[in-house]
Amino acid sequence: MDHFLKFITKLFFLSLVSTCLHAELGSASLSLGHGAWVKSSHALVSAKPLLYSVKKIITQDDIEIHEYITASGVVFGIAWSGESKPDLAWLLGNFFSRYQLGLSQLPSARSPVSVNTTDFVLQTGGRMNQFVGLAFLPTLAPQGVSITDVQ
Repeated sequence: MDHFLKFITKLFFLSLVSTCLHAELGSASLSLGHGAWVKSSHALVSAKPLLYSVKKIITQDDIEIHEYITASGVVFGIAWSGESKPDLAWLLGNFFSRYQLGLSQLPSARSPVSVNTTDFVLQTGGRMNQFVGLAFLPTLAPQGVSITDVQ
């Protein structure tokens, strides 16, 4: 009985932690936080398993997100696709303002967005019911990993 009570207590605290953590690009994995936002999550096979891991997340809105995570647990790349756009403010975190700057420089609101600086790369576009994008932090990516690894 004592082991069962300890197990239930651990589950309770884990559920509290998972709803309190905030995750974003350059931070911890998305599946660690916002449990109500995440429908499912599981590991994918990494093309370079010694350098990084990949986690596939399906949101409640059926947006598929792939996180590219360093060995220390930092998300250095995110790719997404789905019928709707994900909440980029939440996904990009501190880098969201750079996305907004890219938006402000577009000739049309329907144009694909591309931001390319030394420490932040973002590409997003699509059409109705088929949105795709990726964000990449070259300075946080393991050596030997490039934007072409983020899919």
